[in-house]
Amino acid sequence: MISIRVGDIRVTCLPDGSAELDGYPYQEKTDDGERVDWGLYHELFPNDFHGELHQWRIHNNCFLVEASNKLILMDTGVGEGPYPRYKNMRGGLQDALQSFEIANDDIDFVFMTHAHPDHVAWNLNSDGSPRFANAEYILHKNDWEEFTNRDPVPPFFGRFIEPLRELGVMRLVEGDYEITSGVEIFETPGHTPGHMSARIHSKKESLLVVGDVLVNPFYVSESGRAFQSDKDPVLGIQTRQTLLAQAVADQSLLASAHFSEPGVGSVENQEDKLKFIPR
Repeated sequence: MISIRVGDIRVTCLPDGSAELDGYPYQEKTDDGERVDWGLYHELFPNDFHGELHQWRIHNNCFLVEASNKLILMDTGVGEGPYPRYKNMRGGLQDALQSFEIANDDIDFVFMTHAHPDHVAWNLNSDGSPRFANAEYILHKNDWEEFTNRDPVPPFFGRFIEPLRELGVMRLVEGDYEITSGVEIFETPGHTPGHMSARIHSKKESLLVVGDVLVNPFYVSESGRAFQSDKDPVLGIQTRQTLLAQAVADQSLLASAHFSEPGVGSVENQEDKLKFIPR
C-alpha cells in the first residue's frame, strides 16, 4: 500500500488484486484506426501487461481518502470472489484495510464511482448487513435507475447494492456533490450513465480519482479509442478527453482503479502526445 499527500489530505491505494486477462484493454475492431503497438505500452508500463502477446494485466484498486477527520473509501472491489471475469480473482481489500490498521467501522463514507460488480462487492457482509456499518454509501442516481430498470435486475446489483437502500444507508446524488471539505465528486458519464469521479484538493494540490474513465495507461495517450465496456463509447471518449484536459490544466495527479499499484501518477504532454507518468 502506498500513500501520498495532496496538501493536508492523505490518499492511500488499497489493492484488491490483479488478474492476467486473455485480451487487451481495447478491441481494434471498434474503429478503423491504426493498430495499437501493445509491445510499446508493455515496455512503458511493464506491470499493466503480461506475456509475449502483451495482453492486459488488470489491477483492481480502491482508495482510502483521509480528509477533514473523515475516512472515505472509494470503491469496494470484487469482494470475496471468485470473480469470473478476472480469472476467478478473490479480492484483497479487506486484508489491505487490516494491514493499514483501519477497522471497517472507522469508514465514514463509501463512494462508488459506478455500479459495476468489480467496484461494489465488499459493500455487504455475508449476512446482508453493511460491511462498513457506520458509513453512508454514495452512488449516482442514474446508475441506480440504469440497473434497477433492467429486467431482470442483475444479480450482483440485487446482492451488493439494492439492499443498501433498504437498510437506509445509501445516498443517491446527481451533479456535483461535496462529501467533505476538499473532496468533491462530479459526473463523468459514458462507462455507465451515472459514473462519477472525485476531485481531491488541498493547498493548491489536486488529485482526480477517475474510476473507469481511464482503465489502462494506454488510454491516456490514445484517448480517442473507444473502450468496449463503455455503455456509451462516444460519450466515454468525450468524458475521457475532458478529464485529461482538466488534469493537464490543473496539474492534477490521476488515480485509476485499474492501473498497476499504486494506480497514481501525473499526465504530461510529451511531443504533442499525453503520457501517464506513474508515481
